[in-house]
Amino acid sequence: MRGAVDAALARRRAALELRGRRTGDLSLADTESLGPGFFKFMGGVIAVAGCALLALSLILATG
Repeated sequence: MRGAVDAALARRRAALELRGRRTGDLSLADTESLGPGFFKFMGGVIAVAGCALLALSLILATG
């Protein structure tokens, strides 16, 4: 999980740098606005929400 976030950010940064070189707009490569911490936080929120929905569906299915 940890390596996946870093790899995705590296691919995104490389793609933006390439697009920036093609268009001449080097500000596209500025990806520091969303760091790995943001994606880890969002993953945690989604995991907790998924567990809550699973619990709710189990309660509704057995009730």
